[in-house]
Amino acid sequence: MAAAVFFGETASTAFWIASALMGFGVWLHLTEHHEHEHCHEPIEHTHTHSHDLHHQHQHALGIPLNKSHEHWHRHEPMMHKHSHFPDIHNQHQHE
Repeated sequence: MAAAVFFGETASTAFWIASALMGFGVWLHLTEHHEHEHCHEPIEHTHTHSHDLHHQHQHALGIPLNKSHEHWHRHEPMMHKHSHFPDIHNQHQHE
């Protein structure tokens, strides 16, 4: 598209149709909103995190609670609602 706009290259009708479809796909992706009440199953693992709604747990002395840190921890089961995308923390079945 840049070559057509800036350098006067010709583009076929198929190119412009494909560009419009790709733009529509990007728009769908960026405007997707997935939110409903769901239950997070208990999970034990390690990953970098800071303390937020999903990371409420006790620490041994010396681990900073106000900074990102990493250690083995357990997420207890939790029922709540928030926007999310499918990932390791949001695996659930839809009804």
